[in-house]
Amino acid sequence: LQQLVSYLQVNGCEITYDWTGQAGAEFMSGLVVSRLKALGTAGDEILDLLKTASVIGTIFSDQELACLCDREPRQVRRLLVAGENLNLVRRGRQSSHFAHGIVHQSLQCVRSTNKEEQHGQFASCLQRLRPGDYRSRVQHLLAAGEAEHAAAVAACALLQDTRNGVVSLDETTLRALVTANGLMEMLDCLCRAQDRIQAYDFHGAISLLS
Repeated sequence: LQQLVSYLQVNGCEITYDWTGQAGAEFMSGLVVSRLKALGTAGDEILDLLKTASVIGTIFSDQELACLCDREPRQVRRLLVAGENLNLVRRGRQSSHFAHGIVHQSLQCVRSTNKEEQHGQFASCLQRLRPGDYRSRVQHLLAAGEAEHAAAVAACALLQDTRNGVVSLDETTLRALVTANGLMEMLDCLCRAQDRIQAYDFHGAISLLS
């Protein structure tokens, strides 16, 4: 609260300030950044790490963040502990999460020139760390502006659903993405081949795929 009041005074903001929507998010972003930069070099390191973590989402593992930052996991853990001491993140056994949605939104608002690139890099990290998590990769590939690649991964997700015999809530969205990128004929062919394999018609499946 003390830091908040000081920030309001320095920036000439009144109590009637617009605390909703984008304006509020940008205000909170300025407050969080100012708080970290006041710590000097250590604060800059924590800020860079948490900005990167905000690309992943509200929850992230040490391994995911280390992969995206291209740092050693022990370095990531050291900085996350410092972030927890500042009440910006909470640490768990398997993962960390931002202490509040406001903190996550604040860090997402920090100006960055390579966010699209980071989403693309994280999709590559997911391919190595969680190869079967196609849906997460689709989201990050779309955020990276790689719609065609995202459509191919969406097709993998739908094939996975077919193998598992499930219908997911996002099936329509994934199918629309596949269709928009001209991959529906390929997906239908793979699904038919999969059906033939499950019926032990291996020659029929090979014929379809050929």
